[in-house]
Formats: sequence, structure tokens, C-alpha cells
Amino acid sequence: MRLASRPAPPCCAPAPVLPSCIAIAMRSMQPLPLTLVAYRHGLRASEVCDLQWQQIELSEGRLHVHRVKNGIPSVHPIRGDEMRALRKLRRDYPREAYVFVSERGGPISPIGFHRLIQRLGEAAKMPFPIHPHMLRHACGARK
Repeated sequence: MRLASRPAPPCCAPAPVLPSCIAIAMRSMQPLPLTLVAYRHGLRASEVCDLQWQQIELSEGRLHVHRVKNGIPSVHPIRGDEMRALRKLRRDYPREAYVFVSERGGPISPIGFHRLIQRLGEAAKMPFPIHPHMLRHACGARK
């Protein structure tokens, strides 16, 4: 007996998530680097929140990714628009050890990242609530 095919739940249908969220992020420019890095490198919320400047080689265009949950550490290339956004972020916050900081100066928390992505989804008028893990699922699904 064959199971009837069902549409994928919203959490597994990431295709519309990125373009709308990135467009909203670009208008405000604040969450753009955070959203780009999480999406392009398929980072979990905890991985992007724990990202430190010592893991980024801006001169070489490389990002050293430290994975959680027994993932394999790797080195990823950084593309042009992402590089420009990270350089601007570095100029704006030269003394911070963490790449993405909260308004209080500490690293952004995974909950804070989750709320930010939720707000981007609402601003993009997504038909369903979105969360950071959708960016991870959308990684590599570019057209």
C-alpha cells in the first residue's frame, strides 16, 4: 500500500524564505550580515551566535566553521557581498570578540537570533512563521 503524497510542512519548504528575508534585511542593513552568514554557511543558531572574529580571515576570504552536535569543522569561502557586510560590521564594532553582538555588547543569543528571524518573516509577510533553522535547510538550495 502506497502512502499518499502530502505537501511538505512549512518548516521543510525553505525556497521562499531567503529572498524575502534577505530583501527585508537589506532594507534595514542591521541583520543582513547575520542572515547572510547563517544562510550561506548553513549554520545553526548556536553556531552563528558563537562566531568570533578569530574564525574569519577577511584578507583571505575564509570562514572557519566550528560545528556543534559532532559536526565536522570546515573552512568556507566568503563571497563578495558577504565580505563587504562583514568588513562594515568589523569597522563599526572593532573591539568586539564576537562577530554578532547584542545592543548590550555581548554575543547575540540563539533566542535573540530566533526573534530577529521571526520579525524578518513577519516583515516579509511570509504565510507561515519562520525560524533560523529554515536558513540552514535553504543552504545550498539556491537557483
